[in-house]
Amino acid sequence: MGISRGPSIGFPLEAAAGDALEAYADTESSTASGTPVKKKEIRIARAGAYRIKYDMKIDVSGGGNTVVANIYKNGVACGTQHGRDTDTYSTYTEDISGFAIGDLIQLYVWRLVASTGSSRNFRIYCVNPIETDVTLDT
Repeated sequence: MGISRGPSIGFPLEAAAGDALEAYADTESSTASGTPVKKKEIRIARAGAYRIKYDMKIDVSGGGNTVVANIYKNGVACGTQHGRDTDTYSTYTEDISGFAIGDLIQLYVWRLVASTGSSRNFRIYCVNPIETDVTLDT
């Protein structure tokens, strides 16, 4: 769990999705839940758009086993739902706009059929990063 501290040149009015790391919650986490479970959460310090990346995999591939993940904002799905049915990690990336100061960017993960699904490396990026709080990294 960590904070990336950007240059101290003042706060830009809005964040713009980019390639500079702002905050990360990298702990590997698994779930066997068949319903969405919040596994990662980052509170943002300014409005705007962010590039959000995470890795996921199913722990036992085959037999229809699939892990599913989606980006949420303040407990409401706002990203594209992604599914993975192999036991190697793949990285998913989305640029999402419309965030307000204090919003929570969250990763919810669940599995379909059987097995468990794992996620890690939940990260947010923008053009000019500032200090941001990670509030959940399980």
